[in-house]
Parts: sequence; structure tokens; C-alpha cells
Amino acid sequence: MIVPRLAKAATANARWLLADFREPAAGFAKWRAKWILRIMHLFFQRVVHLSAAELTPPDPYLQDTGFTLRERRLFEWGLLHGDLWERA
Repeated sequence: MIVPRLAKAATANARWLLADFREPAAGFAKWRAKWILRIMHLFFQRVVHLSAAELTPPDPYLQDTGFTLRERRLFEWGLLHGDLWERA
């Protein structure tokens, strides 16, 4: 996993900006995200032979390396998120 290696190289007061896909918790937004993410995974499996078939949320890895989530903004019905993580 790359998060611990990058965190080790970061300073004591580092900020980490993250933009990623996510699956909303419930409702139509969750169904929509599942459909879009499935199409994306199939595409990348065929085109670049990507072995991943699901998302791996980075939150626990960032928390384990001393980062705290300061702000999260959601876009596209919760399919995308932009985060600000800080090490205090």
C-alpha cells in the first residue's frame, strides 16, 4: 500500500488532498454509483488489465498514519469526494 510510504515521507504538519470515487450509503445514489463503478471496472479490466474489482477506501490507512479528515465535499450524487486530511 502506498499510503504508509507517502505518509512516512510527509512532514509533521502535512496536508493531503484526495479526490476519489466512493459508493454512497443508500438509495438511488447508491444504485447509480454501483452501476457506474461496475462499468468503469469492466472497462479498465479489459483495456489495462486492472485486477481490482472494487474500491478500497483510503480513510483507515490515512488515520493509521496520523492524518485526520478535516473536510469532505461530495459531488455527483455522492459518487465522488474531495477530502482535506491534515496531520496535526
